[in-house]
Amino acid sequence: MEGRRLADEAISYRNLGNFKKAFELLKTALNEYNYKPAIILIGTTAVLKGDIQNAIEWFSLQIKECKEGDEVLLIESYSNLGSIYNQHIRDFDRALEMYELALKV
Repeated sequence: MEGRRLADEAISYRNLGNFKKAFELLKTALNEYNYKPAIILIGTTAVLKGDIQNAIEWFSLQIKECKEGDEVLLIESYSNLGSIYNQHIRDFDRALEMYELALKV
């Protein structure tokens, strides 16, 4: 539960524009408490900060680390990548590919 509490606190910092503190808390939630949703939150925080390449790397990491039972995290990762390719990179074919992968899960 501590990982989730840290993630919730990180979202508050993110909403206030304190990305450094948000990343710090999310990485603690991930590294010390193995709170897997922190990877998604790190990726979405990177998008909000405008660090698209870093976000892609985090969502890709989540996809690689997903195991049975992590289907929701897998769907979120593919969906977020689809949004990045659609809205930020404007690679509509790649976006469609990501959305289709999310739907297959």
